[in-house]
Amino acid sequence: MEKENRIHRETVLAKLQDVFCEVFPENYKIGESTTANDIPRWDSLNHIILIKKIEERFNISFGLFEIIEMKSVGDIVSSVHSKIG
Repeated sequence: MEKENRIHRETVLAKLQDVFCEVFPENYKIGESTTANDIPRWDSLNHIILIKKIEERFNISFGLFEIIEMKSVGDIVSSVHSKIG
C-alpha cells in the first residue's frame, strides 16, 4: 500500500511538472520540496494562476484555506492526492 501511495504521488508530481511548465516558461524542474522561494516568478498572482490550472488539469477544486496552506510542491501534491485518492 505504501509503495502504491508513493507511485501515485510520483504520478501527481509528474503531471504537476507539466502545469508548472505552462505557468513558468523557464521550465523549472520541481520536486516536493520546491517552494516559491525557488521559482522567482512564483508570486501571489502566479500562485492563483497555478492553482486554477491544477484544478482544471485534475478536475478538482480547492477551498481558500487549502490554497493558503500550500507552501510547497509537496503540499500541492498532498492536496491533489487527497482529492483524487
